[in-house]
Amino acid sequence: MLLRRIKKNVARGVDAQERSLWGDLISLGFVFPIAICLGLFGGRWIGAKVGHQDLGQWVGLGFGIGAAFWELFKTSQKMDRFEAGNQQATKEREGASLNTPLLSEDQDQDDDQP
Repeated sequence: MLLRRIKKNVARGVDAQERSLWGDLISLGFVFPIAICLGLFGGRWIGAKVGHQDLGQWVGLGFGIGAAFWELFKTSQKMDRFEAGNQQATKEREGASLNTPLLSEDQDQDDDQP
């Protein structure tokens, strides 16, 4: 019962898209070292099968690092799209509040004439 209340209160203040982005960032912390290790040991294993263990290790390490940075690139692009959407929404809200006239044009013209 208490956990349900906590979940409801936590979920109210955060946008679903923002929560998804946080999940991507957390998973990036796992994906980065796993991709590098899989590349390293996978390359080493394939290299041993072919007969060039050291070369396979370096090639696999390169692929693992490349895969890790590709995941980082995809996550950063997603963050950029999210931020651009937030900035656009903020500009629209500010523009709507700035474009509302405080006085109508008729009231301005009446004040100028004696």
